[in-house]
Amino acid sequence: MGRKAKIRKQRKQLALGEASSPSDKPLSQDTARISALVKKFSPELKPEPERQGTSWLRRITDALNPFPKVEMEKYQGCWDAQDFSEANEVLVGAIAWDGYQQQGKGLVLVRDSDTSPPQIEYVKSRFLKKTMRPQGVDLEDIKAIENMVEVYSPEDSVVMVYLSTQGEMSSSVMPMNECTPQECYRLLQETS
Repeated sequence: MGRKAKIRKQRKQLALGEASSPSDKPLSQDTARISALVKKFSPELKPEPERQGTSWLRRITDALNPFPKVEMEKYQGCWDAQDFSEANEVLVGAIAWDGYQQQGKGLVLVRDSDTSPPQIEYVKSRFLKKTMRPQGVDLEDIKAIENMVEVYSPEDSVVMVYLSTQGEMSSSVMPMNECTPQECYRLLQETS
């Protein structure tokens, strides 16, 4: 078993050990229970920005490089989304499965916050525009997300949209590597 697999296994065990008491509400609609289960990702997982060299060789290389420099902050929302999904894979999978069973195809929407735990909700595909437009998501992006929702397989993957505290959006179809969304839901129910 590799290092990353061990880390994922430990995170799952932690997620299962920190589950709260059962509720009458479906998981995808129980915001208090979801907030209690969310884990913040650790900052040491973020890549370090590249250090700027001041040597003459570095300056020549930079001057000859035909490609513009990409600032690390530009992709911070994507890294935050990946860190969040890795830290909360079981929870995201369980919410996706519960939402799919209750409402049909849709996505897991995560709104991150500096002051409180991230808000996680399941959004049915029919309500994507209504939910995403007030968040400042462009119509082109909404159409791309609708296409993702249309083609994904709820039995073995999850569509997640992550809105960072800086207003950046990251959307992806996450294949569930360790366990299927149904297994995540079952695991979370067993520990609750």
